[in-house]
Amino acid sequence: MAKRKCALCRRQPVDSKEVLLLPSFLLPYRNPSVEVQSCIKALRQTHIFCNDCYQRLNRLDKAFRSTLFSHRNDPILHYLFWMSIVWRMAIAKNGLNMFWYEQEKLRHILNLHLPKSHHSWQVPTPQALGKCAYRLQKVQHIYDHDLNLIAVHEPSCPYVIIIGPYVLKWYNSINLFIEVADRVGDDPKTINIGYQREKIGHISVFEYGFDVIGIEQTNHIYDRKMASWIMRTLPDVTTIQPFPKEIRELMNQPVEDMNEPYGNRVDVIDRF
Repeated sequence: MAKRKCALCRRQPVDSKEVLLLPSFLLPYRNPSVEVQSCIKALRQTHIFCNDCYQRLNRLDKAFRSTLFSHRNDPILHYLFWMSIVWRMAIAKNGLNMFWYEQEKLRHILNLHLPKSHHSWQVPTPQALGKCAYRLQKVQHIYDHDLNLIAVHEPSCPYVIIIGPYVLKWYNSINLFIEVADRVGDDPKTINIGYQREKIGHISVFEYGFDVIGIEQTNHIYDRKMASWIMRTLPDVTTIQPFPKEIRELMNQPVEDMNEPYGNRVDVIDRF
């Protein structure tokens, strides 16, 4: 029986120890609600990473956290960190429902650029970052027990995650952001693309709660037209991609070209 391979490198066999997929310093442990605590519990998984890749992710998390305390702004570090959050939520139980080819794009970039040690860190060029984009907002003056952990369970544009005080809206290509910005009249200057100083918008408790309610309602509605309408009511979030069920199932099936030999090629970044 073949041993299961690491979710990140796809080469080494997985380690059997239990790991926490997301960094603990972002998780809303003080929110006692059953929904939030069950989401945090679902992030504890076994047989997911090899030890080397788990340590690589840990080093990324520690490097990001150190910038929060030092007020040092490293745009590429922050870009890769938030990319890793999106990818880790995509492989988590009840996390993001991301199309397989978009998930593979993020995995490949992370596997290519996360350092094995602090000494081996090499800053990637902007062209190697996958041309993704994200908007980041942070709620101010909120009680710890009101913080949340939730993600949109349907493929959406952008992918939306609320994790602790942050609202993250991730676009797997800059072109998608430009298309959405044109529809909703969004300001392109608010986007982060990895090689400019990271911009964080500030939102009120009301706006934060409005996003949470919108995502919760979307996750519980199975009628795609109604879910799409609710998504449009969220600030700067466009409709869930309205693919029929048959097409969605077809798009989520791996094909021969995306098996292991192809998945480790650099040009996977530019193909999608």
